[in-house]
Amino acid sequence: MKDIKDLEITKLKYYSYSAWIYIAAWAWYLLEHFTDIRITKRFHSQREDPIGILIPILLTLGTIIVTHYLYLRDQSIIKNGVILNAKIISSGKVYGEIQDIKFTYRYEGKSYKYKKSLAKADIDGETVPVIIDSKNPKRYFLAKQKLEA
Repeated sequence: MKDIKDLEITKLKYYSYSAWIYIAAWAWYLLEHFTDIRITKRFHSQREDPIGILIPILLTLGTIIVTHYLYLRDQSIIKNGVILNAKIISSGKVYGEIQDIKFTYRYEGKSYKYKKSLAKADIDGETVPVIIDSKNPKRYFLAKQKLEA
């Protein structure tokens, strides 16, 4: 088992997950500017001009800002975190290697219930390890490995 201090979140992981959004935005922009293909023409018949450069710029900036916010939020949860074992109350549909679960945990006398999709490999038994923010117990971070509670 690992301790919460050993848990590490890397920025690279967060930004690599979100990179496909701004890569797609710039590919869309380049496709419309260097070919006669208009992706949005299918939805709006009057449009013959390619998309403006403002769209990929705003998508890139927006994605980077949201990704950085999520990274800082998860870092805060781990920093102020309390490790709990949430009880799985039901398992839902399985989509390939992903399974829907409903889980609940108690913190300071109050019960919290959530639904999340997890890889089947991360579901081990009747509990799932969560790190909750002690300042805001509604915010949680699912740990991929067993941690010492």
